Amino acid sequence: MRRSFTILAARASIALAFALTFALTFAPTLRAQETGLAASAVIIAPTYAAYSIGGGKTEKRVDQYSSPFAFIIPVTKTFTIDFSTSYAASTVTSNGAVTSSIAGMTDTQVRGSLIVFDQHVALTLGLNLPTGRYTVTADQQEAAGQIGNSFLMMPVGGMGVGPGGTMGLAFAERYGAWNLGLSGSVRKTGRFDAFQLTTGVLRFEPGDEYRLRVGVDRPLGNGSFSGSLNYSKFGPDIIDSSAFPTGDRIMLQSSLALPIGDNTLSIGFWDMYRLSGEMIGTAAPWENVADLSIGWSIRGKLLSLQTSVEQRIWQIEGARAGDLTNFGIGAQFNIGSFTIVPSSTVAIGKLHSAEGGPTADLQGIRGQLLIRWH
Repeated sequence: MRRSFTILAARASIALAFALTFALTFAPTLRAQETGLAASAVIIAPTYAAYSIGGGKTEKRVDQYSSPFAFIIPVTKTFTIDFSTSYAASTVTSNGAVTSSIAGMTDTQVRGSLIVFDQHVALTLGLNLPTGRYTVTADQQEAAGQIGNSFLMMPVGGMGVGPGGTMGLAFAERYGAWNLGLSGSVRKTGRFDAFQLTTGVLRFEPGDEYRLRVGVDRPLGNGSFSGSLNYSKFGPDIIDSSAFPTGDRIMLQSSLALPIGDNTLSIGFWDMYRLSGEMIGTAAPWENVADLSIGWSIRGKLLSLQTSVEQRIWQIEGARAGDLTNFGIGAQFNIGSFTIVPSSTVAIGKLHSAEGGPTADLQGIRGQLLIRWH
């Protein structure tokens, strides 16, 4: 079966996380807000996710508990600082026995965002502090690799990516009913000790990343539409003294919200394409993950409910690698200064063999309790 989740898959998951964060950071429409510590917000989101692959004596299970934490401070109406990190514990079980596990804190991200020129330009500076779990030992490597798969999208896809920094510039302008946004960023990451081998420590330095994003949004009646196209150019990863170009990434995102009475129909789509590259001296063929979701929100005076269906397809070099269907349900309600959002997802799917071998069943569950204090 073609299910060896490696450092390349972890890199793809990291790229996706940066893409989603970047999209949220540089939203074309910016709102005025209260400022100072009194207006700060704290977000925690304890999450449990588990996937089982195959069955019987060949069954493999990947479990992860994570607890992300974020602290957001609107220093002024145009300058915001946020801090984020997470604790994660991941375990791989084969045939009922634990074969690999890793636990600890992840890296800490510190980011400042400044809005200038009458909210038309956004400047950002981010630092990645290496507070995560590094120098992965042999018995932790499988767990560290499994959680990084871009198809499963575990809550935490990597324990640490090394010391680094990001600089970004975004521009937004309105043209009739349309808002147009253009942004670019550069990310530089330092070398770190990644794996503890019997022959010594394997050092890893992620390649520099250059990202360009174009985004649009506009109202549609009482609803809205938004879309973006992201291109990420990566320099070669350096493992000890060898360099491997892992392949650039292209990501397309779009969403549509249509109010129907007091309720809302939402449709979302994203597609992440990684160009072919190399991984530790072997060819890494191109891969593509596409995702389509449909949601229905019911808004009440005290409680809002949402149900969703999501279909995800994974391809490697044109061959079907995986299918996954997610059924989700969630709620949102407010208690004083707290916004509470519990949600759960059940997943069913299949992983396909590259060599024409048997197909493995894939099942998963995910539960999250997001709490925002503001």
